[in-house]
Amino acid sequence: MTSAALFIRYVFDGEETILEGCDGKQTPIYRKALHARSADSRPNLRDDKLIRDDHLHVFHPQATLKELVDKHLHAINDPGITAEVVRFRAQTTRRGTFNARLKS
Repeated sequence: MTSAALFIRYVFDGEETILEGCDGKQTPIYRKALHARSADSRPNLRDDKLIRDDHLHVFHPQATLKELVDKHLHAINDPGITAEVVRFRAQTTRRGTFNARLKS
């Protein structure tokens, strides 16, 4: 049986957000990558939306809508969603770096 930890914190290392939890000072600390868990996991594919949640280019690190997307992500106030976007941006940047190295 799994139970909730009494104490939790989020640890961000620049690329990954880790959820740490424990039950007290002398108890083990458990660590797990933080992920979004949506109550409605169906994609929003309606044609009347300007930004659909299957259009990942809006989350790109150099996207023109980055500030607008970040503003709305902050308003959602869900650390899991923020962690997913930060992870996606870090991996996208890393992939770009690797591609540039391969070309040179």
